[in-house]
Amino acid sequence: CCRKAITPHGKLLILEMLPAGNDFHPAKWFDISMMVSLGGKEWTELEFSRLLAQSDFKLQRILPMESPVVILEANPGIAFSY
Repeated sequence: CCRKAITPHGKLLILEMLPAGNDFHPAKWFDISMMVSLGGKEWTELEFSRLLAQSDFKLQRILPMESPVVILEANPGIAFSY
């Protein structure tokens, strides 16, 4: 398990596309493609926060990059619930 391997002050970094709202974002094309071909979808910030909380991580910040991908930074600890 990833959580057991990380020290109390460690970080979990996730590189992911994170579409926001109804604005254009390349991830929405992937979202449609995954929905049609695999029955999947891109996750939202809220969905990532909930998944991380289930694994005893807290989403600390989202770092934008000069691409459609962002870095989600999470730390071990009890996360707040939505």
